[in-house]
Formats: sequence, structure tokens, C-alpha cells
Amino acid sequence: MKKTVMVAAVIMLFMCMNSFGQKLPISSKDELWVYALEHSKSISVSVGSQLPVGTNSYKWVQLESSTLACISNTIIKTKTGLDVVNPKDSFYIWVHVYGSDGYPLFTGMNQFNLVEKSGSYSVPAGYGNVILDLFDNIALPIDGGAQWAEVAFPGSDGKTYNFAGLQTWDGKLLFPRQLAGTNAFLVVGTANGVKFWNISNGQVLCPQSYDILPSVTIRGIVPVTDGNIAVSIPSTNGVGQNQSVEYTSTKSQLTSISFCTSEGKWCKLIKIKKAGDKNWGDPLPLTSDSTGAYNVNLQLDAGIYYVIPIWSPDDLSGCLDPWYQPYDNGGGKG
Repeated sequence: MKKTVMVAAVIMLFMCMNSFGQKLPISSKDELWVYALEHSKSISVSVGSQLPVGTNSYKWVQLESSTLACISNTIIKTKTGLDVVNPKDSFYIWVHVYGSDGYPLFTGMNQFNLVEKSGSYSVPAGYGNVILDLFDNIALPIDGGAQWAEVAFPGSDGKTYNFAGLQTWDGKLLFPRQLAGTNAFLVVGTANGVKFWNISNGQVLCPQSYDILPSVTIRGIVPVTDGNIAVSIPSTNGVGQNQSVEYTSTKSQLTSISFCTSEGKWCKLIKIKKAGDKNWGDPLPLTSDSTGAYNVNLQLDAGIYYVIPIWSPDDLSGCLDPWYQPYDNGGGKG
């Protein structure tokens, strides 16, 4: 159901006015980077190796401001410690920057080994140099709360072909950094309904509504009201889709009934019943007239009738149904 609603709404999308809806910082990785920086609230620094490294190996610190200078200065002043058991091990230093919700915004890691000199070990220069990059997914608040999310990718012809599911967390969209600025639609289900964004510019998209009035017919049934029944059935080499008739008679009248294929083969037997009757009447033969056409004339009262032509296999057989092929290799329709 979710996918059906989504595909129907993505068929035609129009850009809303900039003042309408919630713009998201997803038009580029740079924009996402600035958003993450402006929403940075705390950092953590941790060190580790294959073996436990002591109780002083993790520190979490609240930021005084959401600036690169504050983040850098806070990290530099955050001291952790290593309790080394095996100096031959590799050691790691991790740094994370978090938003107010505790979800990571930036992350980085550096690996180093202790330097051996004259049988003693020391920490190498530059061991703490960590380059931060955007976290894999950035938690973006969504008006109404994100319940599910997907990305819809159009093809070269502009039509939507592929979809990829995205994660949500605590009502937020976990937006993958690698999708920033891509030519795709972001689709998010919220408590207020389904919402859409153009990822290439971060703008809200609103579907344009159309009134759809379907016009349908039922395959194999031809409606006829009053007058004579003369049905032509398309066929190729004697194979075609049989056509029954729903006949509406608004008055008592004499009705001529005939069925012919497009290849000139005439039906010679029919069965008929009035709507609501449980049983069909006995098959009725059709007779030829001076032109070679086969028909039967029936006096019908007002009401609805159903007429089924019964064909000789030599005149019409098989079924040109685009969805289902006949179970046998031909045979009469009846």
C-alpha cells in the first residue's frame, strides 16, 4: 500500500513556492556539512587496542558553541589515557561530534603504533591527528516525524524506475551523505501524510492533483441496448476471443441475433437467459438467410438478457487473451 501511494504521487511533481514546506540541507555535501557543524553540541574522544586500555580511555565533553574553532579547541584539550599491556599492538584514537539528540554528525579515526627506542616505548608524534568527516547518515528532523523513507531515482527519460529504502530514527530521517545533491526524489512518510523533496536542491515538492474518471469494459462481454444484436468478433486463422452479449431491452420487441468473425465465419448456435434466472434455456440454432448470414429472431420482453454464442471449433477456437493462454491447443468456446 505504501509503495502504491508513493508511485502514484511521484508520477507528476511540481515545485512549491520556496516559502512552502520544510527545506532540507541535502542539495550538496557542503550544505550538509554546514548543517552538521551548526548543530554540533558535544564531542567524544576514545582510545583503544585489541586489549583493554584502562578506565581513562573515553571522554565526553559538551561544546560551548557550534563552531569549528570550538570543536577543535575542545578536542585538543580532551585528555585520555592508555594502559598498555602489549606495546606491539596497534592503537586507535576515535573522535565523534554529536548533535543535541546524541546522534553522530562527524567522525574520524587515526591508527598508530608505539615507538620503540632502547627497549622503551613512547607515543609517536602526530598520533592525535584525526581528520573528521561527515557521519555516514545525518539525522534530519522532519515535520510530522519520519516514519519511513525512500529515495526514488528517475531514469534518463525522467520516469521513476528504482527505489532505495532509507532508515529513520526517533522521528528523524537518517539521510546518507553520498545522496546529497543527487538527481532523485526523497519520499518520507509522516504522521501528516507522505512528503516529497527534490534532493538536487532540497526544496519541497507537492504533487498536483488530477480528477481521474476511468472508463472500463469487461473483456468478452459486449453491451447492447435495444435493436438487433449483431456482433463481429476479431479472429486470425480461426482463433479469437469469444464475445458474449449483455442485452438491455427497454420494451417488448422482436430482436435479431447474429455473431460473425472478422474472417466471415458465422455462429450457428446460441444460449440465452434473462438476468436473475438461475438456468440457461436450451441452445437455440441460428439459420441462414438469403445472404448467407445466420441469425435468429426472438421476441424479448423488457429486461436484461445474456447471450452466449456457441461456436464450432472449425469457425472459432482458442483465446487471444494477452494475460492467459488457453489450457488446451484449441477447442470450442461455450
